[in-house]
Amino acid sequence: MEDVFDTTGRPPKGWMHAIFHGGPYGEDVGRCIPGPPAPETLAVPLAEGGVHVYRLWTVGSWSDPDDPIAVYNPDGPPVPPSLLTGQEKEWLRDRHQKEGLGPLKLVALAPDGRLVRDPDVPTIEAMLAGLRHREHLLLQRMTDHDEGDWCLQVLLDEDDTYEVVHQAGTAAERDRTRSASQAAARDAVLRWAADQLSWRTALEGPRPFPLDHTRGSWLSVRRGRVLGMTMPEGLERVLPEIVGRDMFDALVIRTDFSDDESWTVVVGELRRPWGPDGEFPARVQVVDAPDWSGATADEVLAAVGEDEYLSVVFVVDRHTMESSTRGVLALSTVWEDEGDLDPVYYQELIESPEPREFRAAPAAVHAVHVNVTLGNMGFAEFAVAASAEPDQVLRPV
Repeated sequence: MEDVFDTTGRPPKGWMHAIFHGGPYGEDVGRCIPGPPAPETLAVPLAEGGVHVYRLWTVGSWSDPDDPIAVYNPDGPPVPPSLLTGQEKEWLRDRHQKEGLGPLKLVALAPDGRLVRDPDVPTIEAMLAGLRHREHLLLQRMTDHDEGDWCLQVLLDEDDTYEVVHQAGTAAERDRTRSASQAAARDAVLRWAADQLSWRTALEGPRPFPLDHTRGSWLSVRRGRVLGMTMPEGLERVLPEIVGRDMFDALVIRTDFSDDESWTVVVGELRRPWGPDGEFPARVQVVDAPDWSGATADEVLAAVGEDEYLSVVFVVDRHTMESSTRGVLALSTVWEDEGDLDPVYYQELIESPEPREFRAAPAAVHAVHVNVTLGNMGFAEFAVAASAEPDQVLRPV
């Protein structure tokens, strides 16, 4: 493929912008590919021989629908088996009845395409135990519902955790959580297959801190390193999982609930078009749930840590509510743990680490998110610009 680059926002005719995660193009800024439409796969020759294959993950746009951006992963996202269509379900029901087996209630779909009607407990356990990394097990109810499909899908991820996604009705009505325990995933799947309402409790686990405003959220516990610090076992804050964020959307989380009027002002500013002439529509996902009340920066970063496409997260905290500028806290999700760096080569970074946070006016959020995600500017560059302001709050640039 010809090497074509553009940083003006207008690629040559017949080409479109692309972002690559990992591989030989992972550090490129402004690289273009033939399109649209974007190719499903791209094979890049390697200097040492062989090829590196990228697979299309999604296509979106920061602001201009006429400037689509293709996003490629080295291996592409894990793809679950397709749900049965209404016609396919009808055929299976008829076949089941003709075989004298009574009403068909449930089917299990394996990664290899195998379909099992009304699977028993040993069959479900064997299918779950047989999952390999990046493979799904899908269970789909066959009973009639007023709207949409009812299913449970289980993904064995590369870190040996199980992601469980429940769909009730339309595709928008989804719950998602993750567990490191195969036993917990198995118990949840078996209870769901048996139509037991207690199936969720197998995955929730204990709540180390009391939550006064859970709203029935499906919670998951996040453990591990936070800004280079290991959290003590049993002392982790339990926060709701954020799902469904488009990588082109800025993520803004409310952690202070003392002033609804100030919050309304902040949200209003976040949803305004942005750019020199206000020509770009706002792309933002706002999280407004009391479960996040009082969450610290470390806790927020831990909760969003699994979103590999998120470079910066914005927090509306008490300082935001009380400040006349409504300065939102910008947090970098990418950093070097200075304790792991070799002082022979990284002494300057160890002595003067890059900033991990700064304040930005709501109107500046979109420019920060877009430029940091695309790699046009670094997080530290915006932090320096903010520090140069009299009140340390970045304004739109």
